[in-house]
Amino acid sequence: KFKKSSLLSLGSLTIFIGVIYSIVTFLGEFYPGWATTQTCYRFLGCNVGFGGYDAVEHFLFGVVLSLFIIWLSRKYTHLGFKGEPLWRSILFIISFVALVSVCWEFYECAYDAFRQNILHEVLFNFRLHIDLLDQPGNIDTMGDLFYDILGAVVGCFWYRLD
Repeated sequence: KFKKSSLLSLGSLTIFIGVIYSIVTFLGEFYPGWATTQTCYRFLGCNVGFGGYDAVEHFLFGVVLSLFIIWLSRKYTHLGFKGEPLWRSILFIISFVALVSVCWEFYECAYDAFRQNILHEVLFNFRLHIDLLDQPGNIDTMGDLFYDILGAVVGCFWYRLD
């Protein structure tokens, strides 16, 4: 049985990392120039491709979602992993985060297709150096999924420590 203080600290940690995730996402979405400034390069290694700002955002999402699932399972024990082996609980958490991540990548792909094929927006032009795609390529997709799952793995350490 989990102590109430343990449940409270897990909830606080989830909220704290969720606030950090929200700030990073807000800066990236509403101040897109932020991801290309010297500050972002210095602290987050912002670049295009497998790492950088996008990697930090996806990593934090994986951590927050896994901690939230753990918190829910402890708060509402009838929904949780009571009696399940540790490996099965952790595998479920990581798999659920991966499923949500894949659904998000499908959404980004569909959104790009809608903007290009229905709205006829120019999202990519190699000659003019235009790349406004949410899903610019396979490396971006694989990087997003990798960092979401890595965040889930890091979040699952709390499951073991608590």
